[in-house]
Amino acid sequence: MARLLVIQPEAALEKALANDVTLRGHEIETCSGNIEALHRARERAVDVVITSPVTTFSEDLAFTKEMHVVRPGARLIVLAPAATNEDVVNALREDVFACFTPPFDYGEIAAMARGGLSEPGQPDGIELVSGLPHWLTVRVSCQLLTAERLVRFIAELQSALPSG
Repeated sequence: MARLLVIQPEAALEKALANDVTLRGHEIETCSGNIEALHRARERAVDVVITSPVTTFSEDLAFTKEMHVVRPGARLIVLAPAATNEDVVNALREDVFACFTPPFDYGEIAAMARGGLSEPGQPDGIELVSGLPHWLTVRVSCQLLTAERLVRFIAELQSALPSG
């Protein structure tokens, strides 16, 4: 049974995760913050971690680095109040599994968590070859989940662009 750890989830996210029938065979835990999440990950294996939607992108990336030391195979889904193109590129660089900014689509977040839990231990399939805020070179494996993740990153890049 795979394990999902959610940091400070909003009620709508908890509901989306609870209502996703394909997640019912997995253990879903919540915790109050990044420090508690790291303690829990030290005690027991965790497969996917969803960050708090109130922490900044830079806090989440720092947490990601720490979590990858504690649990190298853990997949991190970053929820943040805002992101710049540089943040998204850094997320790819730090092997973040997916990132989301408001407005959150909780069904999509639950689906991404399900994808992260589906093949633990498998390579994530996105390699950042070169990353600049306005230009990316990536190497991508030919898997549907990897394509969905790449589309998510591109959506965040587009939302970070100034309108006009």
